[in-house]
Amino acid sequence: MALKAPFSCFYLGNKKFLLLEKPIVCELYYSNRVVNPLLQNEQPFTPQMFADQLENEKIFEDSSKTNTVYHFTYEWGHFYNNQELLGQDELLAIKIQYNKSQVIDFKKVSAQNYNVKFIEFPVLKSYEYAFNKARQCLLLGECYQLNLTNRFKLRILERPDEKKLFDLFVSKSDHLSAYSHFSYIPNIELILFSNSPEGLFQKGSFKGEESIYSMPIKGTYRLKENEDWKILWIKLIKDKKNGAELDMITDMIRNDLSKIANRPSIVRKRKSPLIVPQILHQYSLVSTKLLKEMNLGSVLNSLFPGGSITGAPKKRVMKLLFEIENIPRKFYCGSTFLRTNTHFASSINIRTAEINLSNSEIELHAGGGITLLSECKNEYEEMNLKISSFLDCFFDLTDSRKES
Repeated sequence: MALKAPFSCFYLGNKKFLLLEKPIVCELYYSNRVVNPLLQNEQPFTPQMFADQLENEKIFEDSSKTNTVYHFTYEWGHFYNNQELLGQDELLAIKIQYNKSQVIDFKKVSAQNYNVKFIEFPVLKSYEYAFNKARQCLLLGECYQLNLTNRFKLRILERPDEKKLFDLFVSKSDHLSAYSHFSYIPNIELILFSNSPEGLFQKGSFKGEESIYSMPIKGTYRLKENEDWKILWIKLIKDKKNGAELDMITDMIRNDLSKIANRPSIVRKRKSPLIVPQILHQYSLVSTKLLKEMNLGSVLNSLFPGGSITGAPKKRVMKLLFEIENIPRKFYCGSTFLRTNTHFASSINIRTAEINLSNSEIELHAGGGITLLSECKNEYEEMNLKISSFLDCFFDLTDSRKES
């Protein structure tokens, strides 16, 4: 493996991984320029030019010779919803096309966890301030639900190495979720390390009809070790607050899917269980018929960013979140899109870390949906549960929050 060139890896299940190597295209799209590290140049660029490029990528085109990965930041969603919120030199996406792909079984890989320590985290008092601002928006009728998030930063206590981090990722296959992936982008010293369980969209077939579908997650219960998830599931499906969140976002996704080609969409699953480390979630599944005229740009324009990590109504909520959170989400709550001759799927990047190799820092975000039924302390605890769900799988934590 050429570790000083970009590479990506996606978990396929059953301890198998799709490894993508030998990049032939690598482009970093900013709001004012595009950088090509392979050619070592950059050119002026605009978000509209990027949007046009995405619309030229037809879903039904021949992908037999294409291994394409897009990493979209959450901020790319401002182009579709609130263009005035785009920053002057803001990273919007990374595109990588690979010449080589192979399915690998990494069963025998072993790796040690890195020791990490918190250097930035939201205390309850600061979270309560943001929560109250979100609640005020709900009381004033500015939105129905909004997904409030916060940033966490950690420092790796030994110098991180991309090969060791990759070994760590593949060695934890028992803990990996459906949309887990790992990408190394050496020119900006960045590793995207994701254990996301949530899909934004992918292709599938329902009753013989080729479809595109989305699987939003809403609802979180702590799942203790050796606890019977089926008993906990009965409690979750009876929870009015979590049920209302999922129903609201499911209807929003149904509407978003219908906008792609002005065709109706169908709720295939209204409420189903999903188990991830330490957590029981609930999700729904919504689909619409896949048409030949559909393209990647039109799908993103309708669905991105995902309703489960924004709220409703999406356009208004994204502006409110921009003002309340006051910190860019970057790749967290963005999306990673994979296209090969056998895969066409896009995640929502929750449980996702950005690892900066130059300063040994990890940036994480977590949050949850706020409604009028939400209680501040419960939401704060849920946010920290989601952070623990990720960190406990991969890192040995010196919890400096307890020392503060």
